[in-house]
Amino acid sequence: MKKKDTAIQKVLGRIPNNIESQFLSAFQSSISIQNGFQSELEQITTQSTFDSPLMLIAQGNEDVRGSMAVHTLNAKHGTKIDAIETKLGSVLMGYAPPINRDVNPDLGQIYFVKGTKQEPVINALEKLALNMTLIPVPKSGLGHSLLSILEANSCGIHLEKFMVSHISSKRGHGILIHVDKRSVPELETNALLYQKLLMVGVLQREQSINIVDGEKSKGHIPMQLLQIMVNQDRSMDEIKMQLELPQYDAPSLKDKKLFNKELKALLADGQKENQLSIISKKRMTVGYATHSNDYIKYGDYEMGAIAVITNVARHLICAGIRPEVVTGILSLPQGNVPEKGSFLKGIHLASKALNITADHFAFGNDTDKPAGRFYIGGQRIIDSDFPNTFQSSDQFISILGSHRGELGGSRYLALHNQADKGARPTVDLTMESRLQDAVLTGIHGGLIQSARPIGRGGIATAIGRSFPKSTALGARIHFSRKLTAPELLFGETQGLVLVTINEMDLMEFERVCMTIGVPATTVGRVTDDGQYTFNESINLSVDSLYK
Repeated sequence: MKKKDTAIQKVLGRIPNNIESQFLSAFQSSISIQNGFQSELEQITTQSTFDSPLMLIAQGNEDVRGSMAVHTLNAKHGTKIDAIETKLGSVLMGYAPPINRDVNPDLGQIYFVKGTKQEPVINALEKLALNMTLIPVPKSGLGHSLLSILEANSCGIHLEKFMVSHISSKRGHGILIHVDKRSVPELETNALLYQKLLMVGVLQREQSINIVDGEKSKGHIPMQLLQIMVNQDRSMDEIKMQLELPQYDAPSLKDKKLFNKELKALLADGQKENQLSIISKKRMTVGYATHSNDYIKYGDYEMGAIAVITNVARHLICAGIRPEVVTGILSLPQGNVPEKGSFLKGIHLASKALNITADHFAFGNDTDKPAGRFYIGGQRIIDSDFPNTFQSSDQFISILGSHRGELGGSRYLALHNQADKGARPTVDLTMESRLQDAVLTGIHGGLIQSARPIGRGGIATAIGRSFPKSTALGARIHFSRKLTAPELLFGETQGLVLVTINEMDLMEFERVCMTIGVPATTVGRVTDDGQYTFNESINLSVDSLYK
């Protein structure tokens, strides 16, 4: 006799009958599938202080849990805003405002809506104003979702016998609907709607699963047994973290005075500049972005995760969008390896520091080292699009943040076939949070006239990308640091933003930055001569930048 069967008999006090055995086997399968990556999800989930109505839900092609983004959104009574398709899967962006009525039904009954076409049924239920909660059911996840309802209400259920076959079925995905016992009569009077629901069972005070066929009892399973099975399935190992971090050789670069050629090469790098999408819907404007620095290979996986998430957030704040929700499609190695633990910790730390809700991630076990594609969404804080290019001459150009000039992994070193050299840039999460506040405050208050995150190619390249097409504008930059010319021009320090300020607003903006605690350095001015100069290292006409 198997050890698991012995434990079951010990709790039951007898050998389970056929229908009980079918249920327990299916329940174990459902729990095992849905517990895959559960500990990983728990490590990275955070909740922001914003009561954001936005949701970003990742659905991975290789995610064994079979989570369906549409079920998660519909269970929140949400509305689709956009869908992002990738090679790894998709990300659904939705709008789900908080529900103000009582959403804690007292016992009542459980119904099931199968498949992905549930909106008409859910909308019809909403019109009845029933007191109900909706629970998403992923593929093979009915047992797991049903248990969440029973545990949340500290109760059991009279489970219809025919539902046993759906407990771990891949086709048995959809939404569970828990209707309060006071609302059940109203639902049952709507015959057309009621016929579209599968009756799962009636909740009961006794904490057990009573399998019934009509009036006949076919099986009895205490909740205690299900909870034991769940706990046995969960890994309780302490999460491993990286203790030794890689050291990188210093790059070998020749001295030179003029860097016009390198600047033009970096501007023609071929990377898509637009990492951001903005959508107006339901009387609000929202946006989402992904990262542009995933080419930097971090051996420190905690810092690597932090770097990509903060990179995404900077794309949003420079567009006047407050980051609110983050998700991603992650590829993780199997087992409790230090790189995975550090990577997940980095996601959690960055999301928490930036006050972003992190949830609804998709996972896959198809890589030796952890990696991922992250998306952050938020709401725009102003009424119009915010520019990332220079607007007029005589505006001051300022750098927010502390420039350290790290070249490790940069596109500049890649030009010299040394992308694997140099210390990788680090991220100060406290300063990132302040940077977010300073930029959004400056944009909302009308102090900042344009903003652009500094990343790929460094400061000199960010300035080069800030000239509008067909413009007579230029820029004159004088920026001193104890850095080499390549470090100053092309170092990809994380946590820098390029902004322009009108002369009359400069002192007020510097006061805002000082109050928040963000370094602000005025480095030059926008000119009207069509010439771009940076110290003595760059001197060329703007119209030649992309020639």
